[in-house]
Amino acid sequence: VGRWERGQAARSGYRNCRVREGRYSLVNVKNTPDGWELYDLAADPGETKDLAREQPDTVQRLAATYDRWWASVQDSLVNEDRDGPATVDLA
Repeated sequence: VGRWERGQAARSGYRNCRVREGRYSLVNVKNTPDGWELYDLAADPGETKDLAREQPDTVQRLAATYDRWWASVQDSLVNEDRDGPATVDLA
């Protein structure tokens, strides 16, 4: 997610995020550090079978990759406390 409430960037790190690596898709569905579901897109393109419990090492590895990335972008959130452009109601 690229938008969150003002000042909530650090708390929104897991909100609607996904990590994709080859055949795997790791999706956070709870906005928590342990809210991950894992899908094998080659075998299950509809993402119907959560493999997180069957493949905890894959979940841990991909989640750690995401955590490192999220930590690395925090300093780049320079507009976190700025107002966006004014909006006009044309109705």
